Amino acid sequence: MNYLTNIKFRERTMDHNGELRNRINILQNGKNVYTEDSDLVSKIKDSDELALFPPVSGGLFSLRI
Repeated sequence: MNYLTNIKFRERTMDHNGELRNRINILQNGKNVYTEDSDLVSKIKDSDELALFPPVSGGLFSLRI
């Protein structure tokens, strides 16, 4: 399956300009692709493992009256 042509996958990962959405964390073979020594234009090999993590937020909210 080509994930970039999968509409649901593309909607969740790409913006309307076809660019990767903000705050999506991508690991290639366990390494964050956004580190200084990573090259976002490097080719992905068949043996590579990609992991995409959507933005997650939350925490403890306390309201005292």
